[in-house]
Amino acid sequence: MNTAGTCPCWVTKLGDKGFLDQKRQAVLQEDQGLLLLTPKRKNQQEQNPRAWDALMNRTRRLIETTFAQAKGVFGLERPGARSVWGILSRVIAKITGLTLAAKYNREQGHSPLRLAEFSF
Repeated sequence: MNTAGTCPCWVTKLGDKGFLDQKRQAVLQEDQGLLLLTPKRKNQQEQNPRAWDALMNRTRRLIETTFAQAKGVFGLERPGARSVWGILSRVIAKITGLTLAAKYNREQGHSPLRLAEFSF
């Protein structure tokens, strides 16, 4: 596992197993100054620490749940706009609504991902 301390990179990003390719990671690091951290396959000799994999799994679950709710609850897959500005304004409004709902849930002591019971 590369760490930010071993690379003079400007940006560190999380990637999935599709980005395990060392050539691709080297190109991203050289061309864009990007350090890409990925989970390892079970058959690889070099493995990430278990705590790191647990953190990656929690982060990935949070991101995927947020995207699924944005698509399902807020209808981001079909914004219903007919122009670029219409799409832009609707997507911004929907993401703002998602953010406000998550903030409200957090203030009420609930999980910010608990949007199914939230009434809009």
